[in-house]
Amino acid sequence: MTDNKSCLGYRACHDLLLQRSQESAPGLVQFLVGPRQVGKTTLLPDLVRRLAPVADYVAVDGPEAVLPGFWERVWRRADALGVRVGTGGLLLPAHHAAGGRRQR
Repeated sequence: MTDNKSCLGYRACHDLLLQRSQESAPGLVQFLVGPRQVGKTTLLPDLVRRLAPVADYVAVDGPEAVLPGFWERVWRRADALGVRVGTGGLLLPAHHAAGGRRQR
């Protein structure tokens, strides 16, 4: 789903993402983009608190993100959440290093 809401403040973005989290498939992936230091990563844990227990937050900028098996553990965690509550969402902040590091 795309729309013209391209410049939202923190509260408006928060409320819109909460609303979209209630949509049925195929509304499964939402991208939150914006310049540095505007609160994108701050917004995610706040959303998880509001969506608990059907959402989980995984930080991808810590040192554990480059360890072997990190992404497998993340997906197992998401799968366990889905099994436990019947549905679920996984909130991942986009980090500049998250996609650029590959396991060898």
